Amino acid sequence: MPDDKFDIIIKSSYKNSQFFLYNNLKLLKQWSIKSKLYKKSDKRKNTKYNLNELVYSIKNYIEDKKIFYISLIFTGIQGIAKRYFLQFLLENNKNLKILKIVKGTKVPFNGCRPKKKKRK
Repeated sequence: MPDDKFDIIIKSSYKNSQFFLYNNLKLLKQWSIKSKLYKKSDKRKNTKYNLNELVYSIKNYIEDKKIFYISLIFTGIQGIAKRYFLQFLLENNKNLKILKIVKGTKVPFNGCRPKKKKRK
């Protein structure tokens, strides 16, 4: 296992996706769709176009810093961010090695739901 291990944490929700780059528990860079204002998408932020633009900027940053080994941690709602991020990374980076992929989303349990009362 290499000494320079980088973690990319992806937190996704219905409206936003956030990407964090860590090295030895130290935050190096953070990206978010809400921080990028794109003209082509008016109200919806978490679209395929915006994700491609964001992942492209992340890929350029990874190539500039010469990062070769990463591990991916996904949290939050598993939407389109996971699929497009993995697809873009695997297609366009030949030197990049993914050490592990972790799904950190917990399944919520709020107890049994009571029956609805009938109206009269």
